[in-house]
Amino acid sequence: MDNKLRKQIIIALRKAGKGKIDITDFLSKIDLDLMINLRDTYSKEAMIKALILRELNGLKFEASLADFLKDIGEDALKLGFFRGDGGKVMIPDRRTFSHFLKHRLTNEDKDLIDFVVGTVKEITEKFDIPLQTRDKPKEKAQNKITEEDKISKTKQIRKNLYPLIDLEVNGNAKHTKNQILDTLSYVASVGKCTNGGAISFEKIKTGSPKPYTILRHVKRNKIGELMKKMDKILEKQFKEINKTLRIKAAKIAIDETLIPFYDRGNGSEGKSVYDFVVGGPEKASTFNFIKYLTADIIHPKVKFTLAIVPRRPGTLLVDDIRELVHKVRKLVGITLLLADRGFNDNKIFKMLDEEGIKYLMPLAASKGVKKLLNVLPINSVQKDFEYGSEGYKIPYFVYVEGKKGPMKIATSIKINKDDMDFIKSLPEQYSKRWTIETGYRDKKRNAFARTTSTDYVVRLFYFAFSVMLYNAWNSVKFLLVYAIDAEETRKKVISLFAFIQKLYGIEIT
Repeated sequence: MDNKLRKQIIIALRKAGKGKIDITDFLSKIDLDLMINLRDTYSKEAMIKALILRELNGLKFEASLADFLKDIGEDALKLGFFRGDGGKVMIPDRRTFSHFLKHRLTNEDKDLIDFVVGTVKEITEKFDIPLQTRDKPKEKAQNKITEEDKISKTKQIRKNLYPLIDLEVNGNAKHTKNQILDTLSYVASVGKCTNGGAISFEKIKTGSPKPYTILRHVKRNKIGELMKKMDKILEKQFKEINKTLRIKAAKIAIDETLIPFYDRGNGSEGKSVYDFVVGGPEKASTFNFIKYLTADIIHPKVKFTLAIVPRRPGTLLVDDIRELVHKVRKLVGITLLLADRGFNDNKIFKMLDEEGIKYLMPLAASKGVKKLLNVLPINSVQKDFEYGSEGYKIPYFVYVEGKKGPMKIATSIKINKDDMDFIKSLPEQYSKRWTIETGYRDKKRNAFARTTSTDYVVRLFYFAFSVMLYNAWNSVKFLLVYAIDAEETRKKVISLFAFIQKLYGIEIT
């Protein structure tokens, strides 16, 4: 039965072609081979297909499922429901579903539901096939979200975030920690330095902290302690939202962020920032940078930065990446790691193999790659491709047509060279990595306070604070849409700039 049903599922999904697959259409094409009882108002197959739909659509409650079926109307017939005497589709209510779950659903039925849901998720993830069940869910979500909702959710996230940030503010201090963080949030949102931003903010909120007050409290942190605090805050931010999402494993994108550093000629002696300045090709009129490795989760319902590792001269990139993936693994499993050409290094490939992490990344056109391309046709695979001079063999080298031309891909995902559908899906899978690029752009434009400080603690804190604001913003977006049971969260229900405006505009005593 399992093999027969699995084959049905694969055929039904593949026949759906490109684009999003309507779950009700898909379920109409599979036969669960269940006995029919003519006395049943609703067939058992229809009820079980409805429960499968609930799982695939992420509906939590029986009431949500009943409302959803009413919304799709005629499409409920595809699941096996009937028309009544008046010609109207007969839809079970919440009580009917609850009774069915408690008294009619057997263990075998539960295993059947788990098997179908598990198989669909496996196949759709493998081929990166998006599922869709209703028209324009984003538009519905946008129409239902009010300004009061945005303020309420922002207030909720603020109460969670601010207490986590330690600035060592005494109880008898002139300014509270909340006032300092409000000022810093404003400074980050307008992209100014501490001095100019704090002066501007005082015109908005009289009595707000002076620039030297902010910097004094930030500098009280020590680098090692700040890194530990930073990790703990990101962990708590993710765990809070994952109470709802319940993500156990996911694809992860990693990247290296470069912050241009301009030496003001003040000398390096005693200045901690110089311990972290790394050289590189000229960019933004400088050869010096402060670098950070970041890891973002790739998930259809939320964007989130899970971990940060500061880079410093003398440390190997492979060691920093190992530290990064260890931090991520404390929060969530890694099903696939996506990285760009900047991570083409045999040491990194070997380390990922040792860690048991599957990877996918484009390859730069080295001499060995160019030589192989002379004989390898497009949309084909070379197994155990020897890369570089150290004898490392990339498990699978894939030469495949992408949207913008041929792509050279290195991956450790097991590939059947005859499975052309999967091979051609790899560029689309890699494209999901761009979430980390767009995330950095959002942080840089609307959440990054600038500084010329030669104290590395200030620079590290400002970068970490931009990540905290970014995560808080994405938490608010998720909560706004999740609260009305919508499918998608990608629509900008609230911009990062507008979110920060609400963040520092809220008075919390």
